[in-house]
Amino acid sequence: MRLARELAGRAAAFEKEKGQAEPGGTGRGKGEKPSLQAGVPETTARRERLTRLDASFRRFRDRVVTPEAIRARIRSSQTDWTCLDLQCVSFPDEEAAREAAFCVREDAEGLEQVAGDANLQARRERVFIEDTDPEMRIHLVGAGKGELLGPIRSGDEFVLCLILDKVLPSSEDSEVAARAERAILKTLLEGEINDRVRWRWQA
Repeated sequence: MRLARELAGRAAAFEKEKGQAEPGGTGRGKGEKPSLQAGVPETTARRERLTRLDASFRRFRDRVVTPEAIRARIRSSQTDWTCLDLQCVSFPDEEAAREAAFCVREDAEGLEQVAGDANLQARRERVFIEDTDPEMRIHLVGAGKGELLGPIRSGDEFVLCLILDKVLPSSEDSEVAARAERAILKTLLEGEINDRVRWRWQA
């Protein structure tokens, strides 16, 4: 289904571009919605059409994914796309996690040290807030650099997380810029797919 929707997006972008190229075109097109039929063997003509769809999609992408659009999309997702560098330890029970947290907060011991004392491994993680589970996200949004979070329940474990760094999203970050591009295209193409594509499936 994911591949079908990707193809549908390219077909919709092609129809939009064709509509804009026609005299008096509004970008909505006046013909029927393109029809996508599953289970049809690929032919030379079909491959040629896919090539045209890909070229049209690239032109569509270059037109809508501008630096200004990327910066605007990043501003609208500033919280979700904030990146955190974390040091985390997962404990099998809450009491052990609370004891370790006390050692870090009150005795100024390092998280890696208390993990070693408990025969556990501290791990480094780089995450975007958007990609964390809801329970963790609640804690990460308001936390600052240097703060120890937890214990936070995660499945059958209890996690302590030390925030080593917290970086707001920027268009200078290639990973953030790529997220913005994907989000822009997804939003626009979903609208075009809904407007232009008629699905037809063969049993």
